[in-house]
Amino acid sequence: GYTSLFRSHPSNTAGLNHTASIESLIAVDAQQGIHHLSPATNTTTSTTNKSLLRTLPTILGNLDEILHLRILSPTALVLATNSSTARILSIPSFTCTTLLENGHTDTILCLDATADGNFIATAGKDNTVRVWRSDGTCVAVGRGHVEAIGALSIQNSAVTTNSGDWFVMTGSRDKTIKKWRVPKHLPHDGDSDNIAELEVVTSVRAHEKDINVLSISPNDTIIASASQDRTIKLWNNPTLSKSNNNTSSNSSLTPRAILKGH
Repeated sequence: GYTSLFRSHPSNTAGLNHTASIESLIAVDAQQGIHHLSPATNTTTSTTNKSLLRTLPTILGNLDEILHLRILSPTALVLATNSSTARILSIPSFTCTTLLENGHTDTILCLDATADGNFIATAGKDNTVRVWRSDGTCVAVGRGHVEAIGALSIQNSAVTTNSGDWFVMTGSRDKTIKKWRVPKHLPHDGDSDNIAELEVVTSVRAHEKDINVLSISPNDTIIASASQDRTIKLWNNPTLSKSNNNTSSNSSLTPRAILKGH
């Protein structure tokens, strides 16, 4: 059976025709196979009148353990396996087109991508978060967590040359959530001496145990975090502005709600 299901970002299909704009679904099964799913054309069940999903090309057996995956566009996805290197695969052939390598020194545990698929953020057991261009160039690194980073999310609003700085959220086994400012102007050269340092805008001790999941609302104003302490917490996320810095009073995440019951 399937163990994970990923859908394309709604912005990835903007401007395409109706057929191409149907969201992509990528399923991962217990044998670490990747399955490309798509609504079957003009096929519905007799009892519910709902469209069925059909399985498109599938890749099986040679990816090790799939830890995280994101769809970049209708023709590409990025995935992290049990490795310090992430890979970009083409859809639907699932051939590897780009490696995100020579950055992390230990296993990548989580990743995310901007809505347009041009930038990818990765984080993992080496306690760092890195930002990459989709051509495989590492352009920024953030250091500050003292234990492995197991959760990561990028803002949902579009990142463009005119949008200014943008942000990445990380959650760690050190029980903190950090908000990182990604500068508007990032280097194009992947040389290690020309990689930007990400600024921590805010850091908050959020949970009593490891943070496993972070999710950002569509308008970027609310952050949800889930932890092994069996709680989900909602946080108000202040707007990232040039006046924000590590000590500014309006840059901190503030608690909004706590969900308990597990």
